[in-house]
Amino acid sequence: MTNLDLLTLYWNGTHLLRRANPFHGQMRILSLLRERGTVTQRLLADLLDRRPATLSVQLDDMEKLGYVKRVKRSDDKRNIDVSLTDDGLKAAHKADIERKKIAESHFSILTEEERDVFAKLLLKLERAWENME
Repeated sequence: MTNLDLLTLYWNGTHLLRRANPFHGQMRILSLLRERGTVTQRLLADLLDRRPATLSVQLDDMEKLGYVKRVKRSDDKRNIDVSLTDDGLKAAHKADIERKKIAESHFSILTEEERDVFAKLLLKLERAWENME
């Protein structure tokens, strides 16, 4: 198995996981806003490591669905506060439930030992990839 083979397997796996999740593009946004409350759009982009333009498009979609509201700050019109609506809180809760179901269905085939090894490998890769930036 080559490094390129591993990369292909990784991409295929992450693609399948995202496709299985109806909230895949919004889940992290919903979760972060539920955890942190109101945050500026700029901070949200930093936390998500997304370009502001990309995040803006996602927030536009979420605003149309009634999940988030954006309000220009009175003290600085360049900053926009983003928060969850009541429907957004419900969606965040539903996304958490879906996330748990997906985790169970996708990883329950592994034994506890295999999950431990897999987790150690993922953490090792994460540390290495962070140092590459």
